[in-house]
Amino acid sequence: MEEDSCGGAPIPAPAPAPTPAPAPAPGRGLQDELTCAVCLEYFRDPVMVSDCGHNFCRACVTQCWEEAGRGLCCPQCREPVPQRLFRPNRQLANIVDIVRQLDADQRAVCLVCYLAWDHRGHRVVPVEEAALGFQEAPQEHLACLRKGREESKVQRERQGEELLKQTETERQKIIAECKELRGFLEEKEQFLLSRLEELDRDIVKRKDESVFKLSEEICHIDKLLSEKGGESEPMDQTDQSVASTVTSRNWVFQKQEPGFSEVEKKLKSFSQKSAVLKEVLLEFKENLRFELENDTGDITLDPESTNPYLMLSEDKRSVRLRSAPQDLPANPKRFDYAFCVLGAEGFFSGRHYWEVEVGDGDSWAVGAARESVRRKEKIDFAPEEGIWAVGLNWKGKNWDQYQAFTSPETPLSLCERPRKIGVYLDYEGGWVAFYNADNMAPIFTFTAAFTEKIFPFFWLFYVGSSLSLCN
Repeated sequence: MEEDSCGGAPIPAPAPAPTPAPAPAPGRGLQDELTCAVCLEYFRDPVMVSDCGHNFCRACVTQCWEEAGRGLCCPQCREPVPQRLFRPNRQLANIVDIVRQLDADQRAVCLVCYLAWDHRGHRVVPVEEAALGFQEAPQEHLACLRKGREESKVQRERQGEELLKQTETERQKIIAECKELRGFLEEKEQFLLSRLEELDRDIVKRKDESVFKLSEEICHIDKLLSEKGGESEPMDQTDQSVASTVTSRNWVFQKQEPGFSEVEKKLKSFSQKSAVLKEVLLEFKENLRFELENDTGDITLDPESTNPYLMLSEDKRSVRLRSAPQDLPANPKRFDYAFCVLGAEGFFSGRHYWEVEVGDGDSWAVGAARESVRRKEKIDFAPEEGIWAVGLNWKGKNWDQYQAFTSPETPLSLCERPRKIGVYLDYEGGWVAFYNADNMAPIFTFTAAFTEKIFPFFWLFYVGSSLSLCN
């Protein structure tokens, strides 16, 4: 209310004009369109879901689908997605790069600096407008973000405690298993030692009996010799009578006891058991060392060596043969002719094991290859070419024949169709062994003298067939 200058009644103040609704910030809509709905940040390597058309960071949508398992859906609209199909959105990626460049400096500049060359290509806004833009972050979003961080903190603490419980459980398992193993070995040790003690007693007993009997016979012979007096005269009638007596008793001196022959047989049998024990323990130690010291989880496929007709999975642990080649850049490591791919990591020493799921594939090969294997022309799968592999035959009429790729090929008679092949490389030992990974039945073993880096090797022949590295 305002008072009249003459001191009269107050004059009502005019009603204020209605305040117009604030216009949305010009960059807010664009920022929303360039923000991933999962990580709430600018897109990084954006891809579009083929079914609904929504865009996400490649890493974000891949992680969402991996956590979802089989029930795939769009993380934004929840529309079911039958397959993991998305395609790169190059145009959106270019727009994000432009916006990132526009907001790259995020600092105040004067007019002279703005006209300088360093900022001539950048968008510049008044400081008040820039400050307003920073203040527009909704409190709800910040509160939600904080709540999410708190929940993640609690979840991490809970996960850490659960993992510590699991490690303690595994620790107790190891202690119990090793204790049981020590008890078993001590039991067998006592059993074998007791058998040896029995054998010792038997040997001593037989020795004493034999020595006693032989001593008696020696005394008897000495007595006969003393009766004769040691003379060498022609025998008279009495001498002939004594000789006849000695002859009649020859069986006493000539018939020998079995002696130690039976004991020697027992000792030989025991020695054979000891040799078997040594062999079994050696194999056990090698297998235990291999199982405890080797890790199969790090092997992935090498995109640079992949034939253009082969497509790798996102995690680079599976490969599938396509009907048409991909447009891949030229690379000296790439197999241009054969449908092959190598592992990303090679080995210059040590023992290494990996398993490959072959499933019901009709034609494949897995194994190991040296780094210098030919990649730009036709190659024969053979150790002479630097390839040690087994697989399912693709030549001739016998399409269901498993074989080792020697020169010539070696047919393999397997008891059952393997679904997973285990490959064991011993670099210093100079051999590559193959197993049916489901029951560890041996398939074939190559011997070689390795002199360069060795890589896991994979090959496919039929369109649509695939191979996968197992965890």
